[in-house]
Amino acid sequence: MSGRTRRAGVDEDSSPAQLGWQAAQAIRTLNHRTHPPALADPAEICQLLAALAATADRLPQLLGQLSRWLQTEQAADRLRADTPTAHPAQITATAVGDLTRAARTANRLGEALDSAHQHLAHLAAAADDS
Repeated sequence: MSGRTRRAGVDEDSSPAQLGWQAAQAIRTLNHRTHPPALADPAEICQLLAALAATADRLPQLLGQLSRWLQTEQAADRLRADTPTAHPAQITATAVGDLTRAARTANRLGEALDSAHQHLAHLAAAADDS
């Protein structure tokens, strides 16, 4: 066995950016697999919604950690802007504000997905009487 650990299709040696792209690719694949809908029954959609709710629920922590990293790096004067007229502190503050809004939006997304999941838990495929 190699030194690389794999769990649930995720390469533990991947960088955070690579893991982000893997998540994006997983959503792209879901888009393809559900158009046209090729799902077996409401239980499958219910499970998918539970997984998507869990994904959304985990985003605020990630976004907060990215914000803290940016703020720490800016405070330590380890960031620079790519043009002389841009100021790293302003760029960082704007990005942190955007990440904070994204985290709040992810919270609302997670709540809505969980609500849909809870409602769908009461559905089942109708019996085929043919």
